[in-house]
Amino acid sequence: DDDRVFPARVLGSDPATDVAVVRMTNPPRDLRPAALGNSDAVRVGDYVVAIGNPLGLGQTVTMGIVSAKNRSLGEKLGDIDPRYQDFIQTDAAINQGNSGGPLFNFQGEVIGIN
Repeated sequence: DDDRVFPARVLGSDPATDVAVVRMTNPPRDLRPAALGNSDAVRVGDYVVAIGNPLGLGQTVTMGIVSAKNRSLGEKLGDIDPRYQDFIQTDAAINQGNSGGPLFNFQGEVIGIN
């Protein structure tokens, strides 16, 4: 966190899951994208790290394990639409504002979105 601000545009969003995809219009050369891992290779019991900005508290990192895979919501749960399925469940703390942030495996690869 170095207080830099980058122009970007929203390519798509899903308010029900608090996820958006944005594209930076002119990314600086010193930023590198995170490597994408294979979420199918994740196993129950694997260690994971969640990164986010819960409640406006920046640079928050939590750690946990994969508790279950292929979760689905069979009925409406709060504001989440039941059509969302195939979740990776983790016991890493995910608080309001964390959602939409990356879930990393211990090789530093993004395996999911919180």
